[in-house]
Amino acid sequence: MRQRLNSGLYSRASKRPPILVLVIGFYLLAFVGLGWAATNASAQTISDEVVAHESSCATVSAPLQPTEIDTDLLVQKFDPRQGTLLEVTVPTRTIHLDTHAAFENTAQTPVVFAETMNYQAIFTPPSSLGAPKIISGSVARVPSQTISAFDGTMDFSGNSSVSQAPVAWDVAGGAMASSDPSILTEFSGSGSVAFRVTTAIGETFTGGGGNIQASITTAASGSVEVCYRFAPPVVPVVEPPVEIIPAAEVVSAAAPSLPRTGAAAGPLVAAGLAAVAIGGVMLLVGRRFKAS
Repeated sequence: MRQRLNSGLYSRASKRPPILVLVIGFYLLAFVGLGWAATNASAQTISDEVVAHESSCATVSAPLQPTEIDTDLLVQKFDPRQGTLLEVTVPTRTIHLDTHAAFENTAQTPVVFAETMNYQAIFTPPSSLGAPKIISGSVARVPSQTISAFDGTMDFSGNSSVSQAPVAWDVAGGAMASSDPSILTEFSGSGSVAFRVTTAIGETFTGGGGNIQASITTAASGSVEVCYRFAPPVVPVVEPPVEIIPAAEVVSAAAPSLPRTGAAAGPLVAAGLAAVAIGGVMLLVGRRFKAS
């Protein structure tokens, strides 16, 4: 009798370690599944919250035309459907000039002569963006020199004339930028905003004795670049509906065939597997102790 009892105790004791191992293993499996699902959901949330700012720029120009220029450069406003306007920038305002000049001395004696062109371009932005920007300078068309007496032919050539070769150049103004709410409001919506550009060209003659004939042609164009920095609209992330799978189907279905129902399904599947496994183990333990 003692030998049978000892044998029974030894038999039950020898079977307990595998049961404990199974229970601990299934608990570990459940915790690993929950941890994986939480990490995946956290990574998804972080990636959804990262929104980069974007910029769009446009350049508007007035065509090359004889001076003086007095015209509006119309810049399209920011479309609010693109997002939220954060800043308006005017990187460049440029005036382009083309000019050519020729002079003839019609006096009967040589004369000392010089000529200089003075230019001014005024860019007037929308009132909220600031004061007008003036770009000005001068160009020496003809440096001081002696021109021979009139040669008898009025053709701007020969010894009694002097000329300036055709010249073209660009002059740029400084950049402007603002994030003031009133400016953002003025530059948003439908329609356009106007940047007015005007030119004023002057000529300065030195010497010549009052008998200099001039032929001067000048043309100009203006351009302005406007950039909008904005935050695109945030598209909300819609989580798919959670599908609750009965425990019987979880046990009978193979893992690769489970439907992909989003990050929220991971914890349910892991917890369901753990619950079924633990229930089976506890049922087995109860039967063994009852039988003993």
